[in-house]
Amino acid sequence: MNKPWEGRTPLLVISLVLVIFAGWRVIYKATSLGFPITPGVKQTVWYVEARVTCDALGEAVEVSMALPDRMNGFTIHEERNASAGYGFLVDSDGASRRAVWSTRQATGRQTLYYRMSIYDAVGSDDVIRAGSTPEIKPPTFEGAVAEAAEELLTLARQRSSDGVNLARRLVRMVNQADHQGEVDLLMMPRSDGGTWDDRNEEAEARVGMLIDLLALEQVPARTARVVRLRDGMRSASLTPILEVHNGEGWVLIDPSTGDDGLPPETVLWQHGDQSLLDVMGARNSEVRVSVLQRARPAAEVSELRAQQQEGFIFGNPMQTLPVDAQAAFAMLMMVPIGALIVVVMRNIVGVKTSGTFMPILIALAFTDTTLWIGLMMFGVIVGVGILIRVYLTQLNLLLVPRVAAVVVIVILLMFVWTYLSASAGFESGLTITFFPMIIIAWTIERLSIAAEEEGVGEALTQTVGSLFVASITYLVLSNFYVAYLILTFGELNLIILVLILLLGTYTGYRLTELRRFEPLVREEA
Repeated sequence: MNKPWEGRTPLLVISLVLVIFAGWRVIYKATSLGFPITPGVKQTVWYVEARVTCDALGEAVEVSMALPDRMNGFTIHEERNASAGYGFLVDSDGASRRAVWSTRQATGRQTLYYRMSIYDAVGSDDVIRAGSTPEIKPPTFEGAVAEAAEELLTLARQRSSDGVNLARRLVRMVNQADHQGEVDLLMMPRSDGGTWDDRNEEAEARVGMLIDLLALEQVPARTARVVRLRDGMRSASLTPILEVHNGEGWVLIDPSTGDDGLPPETVLWQHGDQSLLDVMGARNSEVRVSVLQRARPAAEVSELRAQQQEGFIFGNPMQTLPVDAQAAFAMLMMVPIGALIVVVMRNIVGVKTSGTFMPILIALAFTDTTLWIGLMMFGVIVGVGILIRVYLTQLNLLLVPRVAAVVVIVILLMFVWTYLSASAGFESGLTITFFPMIIIAWTIERLSIAAEEEGVGEALTQTVGSLFVASITYLVLSNFYVAYLILTFGELNLIILVLILLLGTYTGYRLTELRRFEPLVREEA
């Protein structure tokens, strides 16, 4: 007795490869690109606007502002500017990016806008690439200020092993009430008459103090600035954050908690040696930031992620097609699931249909006409067509001319139906043009031949079977969840292909044949 899968090893290997590849693609798109498994999922997109204001002096004005780098922790989708009368460009040297506005002459108060949208603001623990290490310039402390600095450093030094750990320990200490006296002394003006980097806000002064304390220990540190993403935030200043060099790169440290990395819902706006804002031809310059949160379909955001990828394997090739081609393939991508239903209904269940895949085309037409309207139109057109086909038989025409005549008659019947529907205000009747006229003509021919050769009963059986399979296919294709999965994860069609290939090897009894061959089945058992 032959084994069920004897000689089918190539088919099994091909099926296994297709399933593995399709499964990997689906998992990759769902996890790495973030395509949701269910429709209707929303994802947060942040809209950030930086407003630069300055007082022009009646001469040429050039404003240069640091821009966020495209790094891990967040993704910049779109960037725009809105500044009437100014030229605008984004200057990038590979290590940093800057927005540059310029005009030949300006007078009075000037307002410049830079806007961007951000998604995937999940934070990051990555170390920023090294670049140049700044020169360390230890401050000069005297008296009580020097004693306060030494006390803090002594305690922090005992509980740290390197510069980054020292910075973490210092941050936690200066935020404790036990060391508030030392902190108050260190944040006072220095003995040389200078101030802490001319920063008036407490957060700026605190970061400046930490940088000076680390400089006393020969630990490179500098100030970076971030935007905390808070919905509805208006005209806020950029928040300073501490950068400490660990010998290989720069580590971000939150000056309020001592935690490493970029916190979630935070954008690193400016870091390194670059300044936040450079202005020529104006004074009293200032940068303020506003933030707005919006929910967008997660599938749209995932498409944006896919656009960042390159190649057929890691990207989303459907998005590289023209829009009209995408619309066409949106329909074609649904055909394989219809083919699977036809294979199951014919080879497993045993339903008889007129034509092999005619039910798929009828089901696709039903998606535009709706089921009941489509059934009614199909019944009327095919019924009238068969009556005319019976008359054509009496003319003893050859096959090709007869079928061609039926095609013309079907077109005329569809036109008459459309005209009567339009006259009666029956808008649903206008969708009859979605039916494939050639297929309907061949259906009329097939049913007529079946009625002549096998009887009217067989013709009715094929008609009912075709409409039954088409109706089931329509119900599946019109399911929003099924359509979403197929269109979002087109790789599922490879799994459908595998199922069709495996079903093609089935040679057993159909469900409709079990009662007929029941005695044989019992004998084999």
